[in-house]
Amino acid sequence: MTIIDQFPVSTGKICLMSALTDILNFYKYGLRESDLFGLCEGNLFYFGGLKGKSQEELLNVNLLRELNMGGMKYNIMQMVGVLQNVLGLSVEGYEVDEMDQLKELVKSHVDKGIPLLALVLRYYLEYSVGYLEDNFSHTVTVYGYDLEQEQVYVTDTFVATKPVSNYKGPLSMDNFLKSFNLQNAVFEMMTKERILAIHPVNKKSFETIPVSILNRSLVNMAVNNLEEKRLTGDIYTGTQALGRFIKEFGQWNELYSPEFFRRLLQTLHNIITNYGGPHVTCELLAEYIQAIYKRENRLIYREMSEELLELSRLWLIIGNMCFKASLGRANDVCGRITERLNLLLDKEEALYTKIVDRRNGLGVS
Repeated sequence: MTIIDQFPVSTGKICLMSALTDILNFYKYGLRESDLFGLCEGNLFYFGGLKGKSQEELLNVNLLRELNMGGMKYNIMQMVGVLQNVLGLSVEGYEVDEMDQLKELVKSHVDKGIPLLALVLRYYLEYSVGYLEDNFSHTVTVYGYDLEQEQVYVTDTFVATKPVSNYKGPLSMDNFLKSFNLQNAVFEMMTKERILAIHPVNKKSFETIPVSILNRSLVNMAVNNLEEKRLTGDIYTGTQALGRFIKEFGQWNELYSPEFFRRLLQTLHNIITNYGGPHVTCELLAEYIQAIYKRENRLIYREMSEELLELSRLWLIIGNMCFKASLGRANDVCGRITERLNLLLDKEEALYTKIVDRRNGLGVS
């Protein structure tokens, strides 16, 4: 057995971000999950939708997968590319199809003290509560191997959602290889690479990154969430995604039976209030801005952080309204949920526009 000594495992709010944070903190970057999230310039909400599918078409499908909705969705290689220059990282991605290739890849990197980021399907993680049941895409890190026992050693920052728990220990090599098949994953990973080797070549700590670069990431985030952007196919991000969701949500009580509408509301509650949902992405960005405020002590940062926390609270209110509506007369609450969603959209558009309008004052040309 060969392992990387003192490799950390935390508990996180977004599996990809927290796993990557653990790798970087192994290299003494001193990052929080929110620092990394802010630097990645990501979207705070995405939505694909049911696209008018009939109730019969949706009865026997996973609604989480069909809705294509959540707080964060990245082209992972593009995201990591953003971090390469800012944090001085080397990133190599690998597609893995065969056992011999997997063993050699893990061994060659762990022997050099380089942990690996792996994009997997939770269905095959035998230590997980969702083993042989859960078809969610997921992220773990690899910090060791035992070829005689046919095992890799992994850390997982996000084993169970409620309560949040983590894991550090063995995973069978056979299940690990099977877990790279994400064809039927609830949330698609937008890259063919399944293993990423990440290590510093010109290390830059978060504290030494110029505030102008932190602000540039903030402004780019606001622009990304205001512009009409598609991740893939018909999956939209930002305010465009939220507007489309509000429109589609208003049609569901007419398209579907009360019983099926309540099922949709339960699914919305799970998406919104789950770790990784839009209330979490707003909260993480608020924490990122708070870190800038501590360095700059300017009122504008405190105001933006407070507005994002308000967005996070509003998302949670909407999620809880969906849950309560799913238990009773859903149609009676639909209008009030729509009002809250429209308020949320107005607040988001106003905040992102303010950030973009003040870009010069933030030192971003």
